[in-house]
Amino acid sequence: MTAMTETFTLNIAPDNITPENTPINSRVTTKKYDIAFLHTSALCVKNFDVIMKELAPELSVKHEVRPHFLSRAHANGIDRVLEGDVTAAIEALSQKSKVVVVTCSYIGQVAENIGMLNGSHIESIDRAMADFAVERANNILVLTALQSTLKPTRELLKSSMNHFGVKPTVTLQYVDDAWEHFLSGNEKGYYEDIAKVLREKEQDYDLIMLAQSSMAGVVDGVELSIPVISSPRIGVERAIQFLAPR
Repeated sequence: MTAMTETFTLNIAPDNITPENTPINSRVTTKKYDIAFLHTSALCVKNFDVIMKELAPELSVKHEVRPHFLSRAHANGIDRVLEGDVTAAIEALSQKSKVVVVTCSYIGQVAENIGMLNGSHIESIDRAMADFAVERANNILVLTALQSTLKPTRELLKSSMNHFGVKPTVTLQYVDDAWEHFLSGNEKGYYEDIAKVLREKEQDYDLIMLAQSSMAGVVDGVELSIPVISSPRIGVERAIQFLAPR
């Protein structure tokens, strides 16, 4: 198993700070769904259903799966055509859902660029996790199993750092063999590769962030002395908060 690492911090630019997230207003209460999730893998549906049933079983949920978005992103990056198609999918979901959450880290930036649409809040599942990490830690390790996730994860963390006016040291580590296990359906091997890195690195950092939602399950099988966070639960909690009355 090989790995590639990158470390960065940030010079704060206060005039780029974005406003605090606030709940959406009551004019969207007639929409059919409370929360819609846009996935690029059908494997995510069950995991997010479990979280929703635990945290807010009374809410109505819509799942949309578009695997070709991820394959196209890997082939050509987020070009204008793909960005337009992702935006169109988000637009359609926003017509019938009060909150739309994009669960794929790679295309999450499209959601971040939209913010609000048709009275619905649009967000990347990773935003809440990035905010949590930079607020609470000074030395952060971010693990990703996909090299293509490095750039959007880096930009997401930088914007969270800028928002909160903090400058933690962030190290991005790409573990390249793990994703092959995921693609072949070997979830156990996928989690084991990630868990190995977690154990090797726990003494070097004060928080570890798992950059992809597919990595979340590894936390259940590993006991560490530092926090290890992933996006699904934190992101769903944020989405539910947007539905709270003002």
